Amino acid sequence: MKKLINNIPLLAFVLTAMTALTINLSAEDVQGTKEALNPNTHAWEDITNQELGVDYNCDEQVDTDCTREMDEFGQEVPGSRVEGEFQPI
Repeated sequence: MKKLINNIPLLAFVLTAMTALTINLSAEDVQGTKEALNPNTHAWEDITNQELGVDYNCDEQVDTDCTREMDEFGQEVPGSRVEGEFQPI
């Protein structure tokens, strides 16, 4: 019984570490999309496979939304909006 009582802190630590590893998903594990606000149509368009500076730019001089990220459920990820005007290259 003393061995079990002495090992309770170690067991709690192991359980906590295992729980943290299973709960925390990296951003790569979450399947979502990236969208850009088309300045011509004012509609959000999928740009998941495009890269900033290569495929498009965001003109920060214009006060509007450029891009946003969506989670796997189609809900906007809080704090993911980038300001500016979307400009395809």
